[in-house]
Amino acid sequence: MHRIKMTSKGQLTLPKQIREKLRLRAGSYLEVRIRGTELVLKPVTQENDSEMLLEYCRQNAQEADLDKARRIMSRVPVAMHERVRQLREEG
Repeated sequence: MHRIKMTSKGQLTLPKQIREKLRLRAGSYLEVRIRGTELVLKPVTQENDSEMLLEYCRQNAQEADLDKARRIMSRVPVAMHERVRQLREEG
């Protein structure tokens, strides 16, 4: 078991062993749930990544010129950009 400390800003640092075992890196997303008195963190799967990207696009969709679209996409986390690239390659 690992013990971690929350910062004054509410941030947690996951130990390197855990990040490596779960293949987490900067930009990875985790689902956070409360189960009784426990805090449960679960890596977001690729399926959930697709759902998150779709929801982001729905919330931010507008008829816009290319520059405005680029500005919107610049706010998308890097992990999402990578997932979009993967989906394009698969399709």
